[in-house]
Amino acid sequence: MIPSTLTTVNVTVKTYPSKTYHINYDNNHIEGFIDSKEAMVQAVELILNTDRNKYGIYSSNYGSDIKKVIGKDIEYAKVLLLRYITNALMVDDRITNISNYTATVQGRKLIASFTVNTTLGNIYTTTGVNLA
Repeated sequence: MIPSTLTTVNVTVKTYPSKTYHINYDNNHIEGFIDSKEAMVQAVELILNTDRNKYGIYSSNYGSDIKKVIGKDIEYAKVLLLRYITNALMVDDRITNISNYTATVQGRKLIASFTVNTTLGNIYTTTGVNLA
C-alpha cells in the first residue's frame, strides 16, 4: 500500500566541540586538552599519519592510503597522492575542501603541500612519502 500523506520530521543537527587530548610530540606525552583549530591541526596530522585498515581500533574510514603511491610512476604518484589525501581527510565533517595542492620530489621522497579548508579555519600543511 502506498501512503497517501507525507509526514514531516524535524531534525536538529547538533555540532559537538572538537575538544581532544593534546599530544606533545617533543616528549611523546599526552598533556592536557586542546580545542578548535589547534585540535583540527592535530586531527589532520593523525589522519594522514595513520595507515588505513592497519589498526583494529580505528574504523575502515579512518587513516590514509598514501603509502600506496610507493613504486608508482612519479607523475601518476603526484595525482594519486592528492586523491589519497582527499579521501582520508574528507571523512571528517569539519573538513570542507583540500586546496592549493602541489607535489614535488625531493630526493626519494614525494612531498605534498596543501591547504585543508575546515569549518574552524584553513590549515596549511605538508605530508610526504618515501618512493623507494
